[in-house]
Amino acid sequence: EVSVTLYAVSNDENIYKFVSWTENGEIVSTSSSYEFMASENRTLVANFEKVVQITVLSSDETCVATGSGAYAMGSTVTLFAMAEENTSFVGWFEADTLFSSLTSVTVLADADRTFIAVFVYTVTVQMNIDGAAQIIGAGTYPSGAFVGASVVPTEGFDFVNWTIQGEEVSAEPTYSFTADSSVTLVANFAEKQKY
Repeated sequence: EVSVTLYAVSNDENIYKFVSWTENGEIVSTSSSYEFMASENRTLVANFEKVVQITVLSSDETCVATGSGAYAMGSTVTLFAMAEENTSFVGWFEADTLFSSLTSVTVLADADRTFIAVFVYTVTVQMNIDGAAQIIGAGTYPSGAFVGASVVPTEGFDFVNWTIQGEEVSAEPTYSFTADSSVTLVANFAEKQKY
């Protein structure tokens, strides 16, 4: 008897993955290297399966998005997204199309596919005196987006400043910044003096 070791190596592991050694249709090993004692003629088949790449990206590097990897063609893959405290999850997008708004979703690995977990920040705009102005800028914004908040005071009121948590961030009627967290902007006004 002679000791024989067989090795099965894929030419491209991103396309084909080793599955098993079989003999007469029966699995004899699931290891890519198979060692046995040769005492008779044997016919062994190295079985490979086609794999596809599932790529998972996050629109915000502070948020979690999982599921990337190489998977057997036709298998199912679970994608999972988790927003950070000051963000909101919008949904999974594939080729700019909303695939699902669920944080955990199952997809079919039927081709190379790329999914983006999209998260947004919420910008809330308030004013210290109701009816003192028309205000724009409130809404949801993706990480790094340009936010432009501006006011047009109504008659009888003067704009004072913008504050966040009581701290002044601008004394200009138009305040521009980059979305990197969820914030509440307060536009502060004073009534015009009547003489």
